[in-house]
Amino acid sequence: MKIQRLTPAVALPAYAKPGDAALDLQAAIPSPITLAPHEMQHIPSGLAFEFPAGHFGLMVPRSSMAARGLALSNGAAFIDTGYRGEIGMRIRNISNTPQTIQPLERLCQVAIVPFTAVPIEEAESLEATARGTTGFGSSGTH
Repeated sequence: MKIQRLTPAVALPAYAKPGDAALDLQAAIPSPITLAPHEMQHIPSGLAFEFPAGHFGLMVPRSSMAARGLALSNGAAFIDTGYRGEIGMRIRNISNTPQTIQPLERLCQVAIVPFTAVPIEEAESLEATARGTTGFGSSGTH
């Protein structure tokens, strides 16, 4: 996999320990950014990825963010194989106190995930199953 460093100060991501599933992304910002309660801001990573064919990036917040009341605005993000721009992190302060993000702070992580593209076919009907069309709570647990 190729990674282009767009901001020289940002570390090239690496797996921290054997068996780790994801690569950390840092805040590529020149000075601290303080998010007011419930404010959201785009934080650049300073990196662009070229994923191997048949793979995409799954970006999720680091667990340390939750402890501070920071979240990735959409919970998780998919980074498509063909995207070559800078990876950005849309961070929301879900706490009731201001939160400051420091330059080069590790905010999110990206797992490289294989996928299979399947052909799409319009159908008049779908094969019946035991579950059928029952939705939320259909397994008996709520």
